[in-house]
Amino acid sequence: MINKAYTLVDLFSGSGAFSLAFERTGHFKTELFCDNDEFSKKTIVKNFEDAYIYHDIKSLKDDYKVIDSLKNKKSVVTLGFPCQDISIGGAQVGIRGSRSGLWKSAYEFCKKIRPHFIVIENVERLLKGKGMGVVLKDLSDMGYDAEWSVVSAQNVGLPHKRLRVFIVAYPKGKDIKIFKKNMFLGHQEKNLKARDDLMKMIRARPKLSRKELEDARKKRIEQIGNSIIPDIANAIAKSILEKSFDDFEEKTPITPIGALSEEELHTTRFPNRGVLRSGRVYEQEDIFKVKRDNKGELFPTIVSSDKIDALGVNDTYKLTRNGRVRRYSKNGSDASLNLSRFVKFFHKGKLNTDKLPVPKDLSLCPDFGEALMGFPKGWTDHKEGK
Repeated sequence: MINKAYTLVDLFSGSGAFSLAFERTGHFKTELFCDNDEFSKKTIVKNFEDAYIYHDIKSLKDDYKVIDSLKNKKSVVTLGFPCQDISIGGAQVGIRGSRSGLWKSAYEFCKKIRPHFIVIENVERLLKGKGMGVVLKDLSDMGYDAEWSVVSAQNVGLPHKRLRVFIVAYPKGKDIKIFKKNMFLGHQEKNLKARDDLMKMIRARPKLSRKELEDARKKRIEQIGNSIIPDIANAIAKSILEKSFDDFEEKTPITPIGALSEEELHTTRFPNRGVLRSGRVYEQEDIFKVKRDNKGELFPTIVSSDKIDALGVNDTYKLTRNGRVRRYSKNGSDASLNLSRFVKFFHKGKLNTDKLPVPKDLSLCPDFGEALMGFPKGWTDHKEGK
């Protein structure tokens, strides 16, 4: 039996995807979850034995009983802090917003327990002048260096783009290399058949008409859409373990792009891959850049708003030549959003000519969402066993 020697603290836990990924290595045990969403708590309790869930990140940063219990442990803190104020579908006010600004509470907590590693996830837009400078400055102020990279679902062999930035921070002076070109190869091979399986699933979606099933479907889709991809986090966990928390390699040659400026922390744009060393930021080669989907072979990535169906059962639709869906209803025609992004994968008419009725079972199936993200089947279904 593998000794689970390292402590994991999973902040903004959501579906528990970070814990799933890290515990799969056999070397981590999650001692603390933190989330205030009731549906997320049920998912965590279902999938993790003896889970201790803290209710509020703002209170956690001042709970010294919990903080003292975590000090001096070999620990990793993971956190995908809220993206609603950063993402293109949100308020776009950046890390100053009330939701995404919860980063500050997580930062205060980390500053007090001083983990060996901090793993942070957010939407790619964080790098586009939406607060990455604030995150890096805070990490530097608490005595940490960091490296980051934008990673796509395609990098682990899943058939959708889903660009997210992952940041790994650790105490200054311990220069390591987490992101390496071949770190996702094993996951790519595992997910090679994913697209065929997903096509079968989307064609055989179950009908979800009863209210209780529909409410559960929406909550599951929302949770999946807000989640990280477990396979990406698992590869990061394995890369961390290679260092054994003690063994660090020499500094990698890097190209400077200038020191962080206080007045530009909220607006400075950052490259897709880089490192923070002693308060200075350096750009690195974007080794995980994926090719453009010119043939339209990739699925759309699932997002929390996909819980709301954009196509009504009494509407008709047609697929345009550029792959967009146009809806026709009693209120006229418009370009649909959300679920319509998946329509082209079961569209059977001619491009831009045939108006087809919307299937009655068009609701996006949570099992499809879990498979698209690489979760075990039924992970967010509270009525199923593990």
